[in-house]
Amino acid sequence: MRSFEVALADGRVLVARRDSEPDLFRALRSGGSNLGVVASFELELYPYSGMWGGFRVLNPDYLQQAIEAFLGFIPKMEADQKGHTILALSSENDVLQVSQFLAYTDPVRDPPVFDQLQEVPASQKSLHLTHQSSLATFLAALQHGSGAHQALATITFRPNRQTLELACSLFKQTAAEMMDMAQSTLEIHLLPRRFKLKDDCYGIASSGDPLICAVIAFTTNDGKHNGTVLQAQEKYLHQIAEEAKRNNVGHPFLYMNYAGRFQDVITSYGAENVEFLKRVAAAYDPDQVFQRLLPGPFKLYGRMGDIDGNLEP
Repeated sequence: MRSFEVALADGRVLVARRDSEPDLFRALRSGGSNLGVVASFELELYPYSGMWGGFRVLNPDYLQQAIEAFLGFIPKMEADQKGHTILALSSENDVLQVSQFLAYTDPVRDPPVFDQLQEVPASQKSLHLTHQSSLATFLAALQHGSGAHQALATITFRPNRQTLELACSLFKQTAAEMMDMAQSTLEIHLLPRRFKLKDDCYGIASSGDPLICAVIAFTTNDGKHNGTVLQAQEKYLHQIAEEAKRNNVGHPFLYMNYAGRFQDVITSYGAENVEFLKRVAAAYDPDQVFQRLLPGPFKLYGRMGDIDGNLEP
């Protein structure tokens, strides 16, 4: 990210960069809707000549091998940052599907970084030279985006076999319980350890380890199930958090784009980062316009903009 053009609550329009409005620039990278309205932004560009990737559909009987391959990919990702993978489980009408998503940011066919992942037997696959837009379309389809109501929630933990195995086994159980109400998806993502501490407020730059970020999604066509869906998410995430705690691999970070409305994203960044975001918000929005007048979750002073910090329904 090079810069943000942002409209502030008092009507001013500023351009925030590392060398101009640096605190605002840093806070906008992780502060959500707490600071202003971003009208445009400028990104670094890099030479691009295509990508390689796609998906592999696995027999659910090979889920254990898929988990082992996913964990085995982590040191390879550290050595070759052009490669990325996502392990996805989805359930519809009590039919479980296990998929691997592979992506490499150079147009290189079957790069060695994916060798262990591709050793897991696949019943179907589509791997080819492609573009990011095509890969994103496939990922969107994983979450059954055609439903009228969709709820996502997330959890982060350090790589650990027991915790990851429980996340997958509990997903199968939860998806079976939700079968008559919702379609279910679990995506397991990797966050590399290389983060620049000065560039964001997420609190993950000093974690010392790569991290696993899991997102559980439910899609239902009937809003009467929404309450049950949210309860199922909270129960599922609580069980995974307890397992991560037992294995000493828990991590507080919550990725905002995947978080549920009931999750306290800003607090997950850590006390020092929360105080920094509050100082910046006080400097650029002293009347707390974005806290009081802009609805929605993930506020500095409460999810629905309650200044006293109490959570409104």
